[in-house]
Amino acid sequence: MENEEAIYHQAAVLHKFALDKTTLEDAIRTNSAKSRWLHDVQGWKEYCRRWSILEAKWNGHGSVLEGGYQSEEGVTHFLVDEEQQTIVTITRSGALCVNAMEDNRTIWRSSNDYMPRSRCEISHGFLIFPSKHHGIEIWRRSVDAALSEQDSEGTRVLTPISEPSSSAALEFQFQEERLMLQRASTVTDASDLRERLRGRYTPHAYLGKPLVDVVRIHRLHYPVLALISIQDRTTILLFDIRDGTLLQKITSGLERVVGAPQGFALPAVTDRVVMDIDLTEDYVSLCLHDAVIIIPRRRIGSGPEACNDREDDSMQMLVLAEEDQPQVLLDTSMQLQEVPPVAVDFIDRGHHWVNNTDYGLLACVAGTDALTRYKVVPPSDNAREANNQALVPIGANRVPPYYTSARFSPDGRHIAAITVFGLVYLIPDFARVAQGIVSFSDIAHRVYMGEWLRDLVWEEHQRRLVVQAASEEIFLLNLDESFHRGPDYRETQDTDPFPHLAVWRLHDFSHPGLGWSRGRGVAFSGMQMTSTAIWMTWDVSLLGFKVRSRLRSRKITRNSEIDEDRSSPPLLPSGHGTVCFIDFAPMV
Repeated sequence: MENEEAIYHQAAVLHKFALDKTTLEDAIRTNSAKSRWLHDVQGWKEYCRRWSILEAKWNGHGSVLEGGYQSEEGVTHFLVDEEQQTIVTITRSGALCVNAMEDNRTIWRSSNDYMPRSRCEISHGFLIFPSKHHGIEIWRRSVDAALSEQDSEGTRVLTPISEPSSSAALEFQFQEERLMLQRASTVTDASDLRERLRGRYTPHAYLGKPLVDVVRIHRLHYPVLALISIQDRTTILLFDIRDGTLLQKITSGLERVVGAPQGFALPAVTDRVVMDIDLTEDYVSLCLHDAVIIIPRRRIGSGPEACNDREDDSMQMLVLAEEDQPQVLLDTSMQLQEVPPVAVDFIDRGHHWVNNTDYGLLACVAGTDALTRYKVVPPSDNAREANNQALVPIGANRVPPYYTSARFSPDGRHIAAITVFGLVYLIPDFARVAQGIVSFSDIAHRVYMGEWLRDLVWEEHQRRLVVQAASEEIFLLNLDESFHRGPDYRETQDTDPFPHLAVWRLHDFSHPGLGWSRGRGVAFSGMQMTSTAIWMTWDVSLLGFKVRSRLRSRKITRNSEIDEDRSSPPLLPSGHGTVCFIDFAPMV
């Protein structure tokens, strides 16, 4: 037995399921701090088995779970808190709701119209969102505040922030908390404080005037919050949400441009359309229609005085931009080529089922049905030759790429961006541009997805990201499908930074007319990727109909479990967005 454990420990290291010299306990704790897919593993053999199954499922093999939660009001935005097993949603009535993941019961709910905007963020137990009183509200999980726990950096955070701090929580927040307590579902038989306070939040801070007014855009990278106010669209403010301190002001417009095509000029600061913002410990990115700007963060002391004393007009910024017209870029980028599906084994079909649940819908489907695979192939020689010979009229107006989102990788080394025309930009080790080694045109890897793109998520997984099209199609990109195959797997193209890039489309989360119903106010938005699942705002009734129809069309009811819901799908979405998911976790 000891010899077997040693062999599987070595296998875990060989296939990059664990780091060398890591104990089993540490490996389990590291990989299941939020998700519970490894919580009952007793040995390295089972550890390797579950990792292998998880990776196979992400790549379309085996079976996956698909499902969703019913909502009477309709969801406009959501966030999943894996640690507390709750789902935080914003409803169409402007209420913030916290529901239990296991049965969809409402644990915590704000007043209607308390959330003026359909977007919030959660990180390390802190919840932030723009306030209807202008400014930013910061709330914290009640259990963390009650226990005064240290954060991941070992800092003990006290809640709430009190006067005389300019970031002190305000009375209207506590008034709302009292109303929420009156509505809260109470777990009377829970002796554990964590269970009693599960899903509840308490006011922590408020960031308002004179620094913050109506918030234009914001992004949280714990413990730092980056935001731009409408009152000063040229300045990025960085706050430490733990104590509300202003860390830094970054003023755009005075930087030295690095990495852009020769002759490229950014529009005037007042004319820039900011689509997205992101940050790491070292950089802040601004996604504009014309370019993606990456600005280094300066290491400075706390407080606005320190920020002002350290202004540096010569600070450089990295600029991803294009000189070619969008059609040229589409034709000369990498293309998607659908891979014919592998027939589902008849025996495997017997394990598939779909049922209504107390909270919504749950279905077990074949990975080949859930994910449509695409190869990433070079553009045709004819397209490249035609574009090389194309003539551009003198004085023709330059059409910008129309970037819509940009995100750093979880480790902060790489960056990805998408455009409204359907391009995904993958840029490895972008800091090389700052060093003058390369330009963005040398290292940017473009993939044409064939759909107008509007949303990008790159979190939890270093090698996986998700993009969503305006038509609501969702694509999963694996930047290195060979990562866990072991050292004997040889790369075939040394010059290609992504020789094992693969793309999947989520088949069951698509509807031909869904994206174009946006003008009717019923299109959905919001995605989140966890260690074992992809979550999205969708229509659970459409999902159920799609899965049931596929099973019935194959006439395999004798070997499958299909409930008796034979209702027809709506011709158009109901407008009641629901939280749905596709889960790749091993079924143990």
